[in-house]
Amino acid sequence: MSLGEKPFREAVTQGRLLARPTQPTGTAPGGLQPLGLSGERDGLLYIPVGYRVDRPAPLGTDVTRRW
Repeated sequence: MSLGEKPFREAVTQGRLLARPTQPTGTAPGGLQPLGLSGERDGLLYIPVGYRVDRPAPLGTDVTRRW
């Protein structure tokens, strides 16, 4: 699914997530993982060590903005 500039901008300004869940295609190591988005500023993803793909898990987010 591709998004046009205007719908994307509207979703962002309204604080809506645009990602949709899909079936996992691989595994990821547990623990704290850098996302590799940028050299200066990067995001982190924490995957609990006991996470199992076959069981639903809650999603928590924390957004910190530095100017």
